[in-house]
Order: sequence, then C-alpha cells, then structure tokens
Amino acid sequence: MLKRSISLILVVLVLITSLISCARFNEQENATGTQNGTVVTDGNGDANYDIGDDLGTRDYGGKDITIGHCGHAQYKGEISQDRLTGDVVQDSIYKRNITVGERLNIVIKNET
Repeated sequence: MLKRSISLILVVLVLITSLISCARFNEQENATGTQNGTVVTDGNGDANYDIGDDLGTRDYGGKDITIGHCGHAQYKGEISQDRLTGDVVQDSIYKRNITVGERLNIVIKNET
C-alpha cells in the first residue's frame, strides 16, 4: 500500500511539473514573439510567423564580406547566388544575401 501511494504521488508531481513548464514556455513565447520582429509573409501577403532579432541598427559602410568555402562542384552556390534562377533554394540564398546586404550595408562575396 505504501509503494502504491508513493507511486501515485510521484505521478501527480511529474504531471504537475510538465503542465507548469508547458504553461511557462507559452507565456515566454507570447511575451517575446513580436519583440523587434519581422513579419514573414507568403506569396499572398499573409503573415506566417514572426522572427525576432536583436541586431538593432548597424551600418558597415558598404564593406565587402568574403565567405570562403571549398571549391567542390556540389557546394557551388550554397553561399552566394548572382541572380534569381527559379530554383527555390538558390532564390532563397539570393534573397537572403540581398536582404542582409541592404540591412547592414554590406556586400557578400564568395571565395572558393
């Protein structure tokens, strides 16, 4: 009987702990989810989610940022793209580099 009581108490404690931790996670997510955020939209202009960052305002004066990587053909285009190609991944890399470059006033270059 004593083992059963202890087991029941432990189960209740574990359940309460998990409920409390989930509730705190949701509170933190709601509290910081829109702070300094950028709303990401799909092609129709509908907001999908909010991405926050702490970059603040920075201007690097148009400096070149060179990112080196190995020159294997399989890695070509993973860091830098020169234009939109119609490929989802390559277009995302191009748009990322343009957005980061405009926001921080930098030019991202590729070195193999």
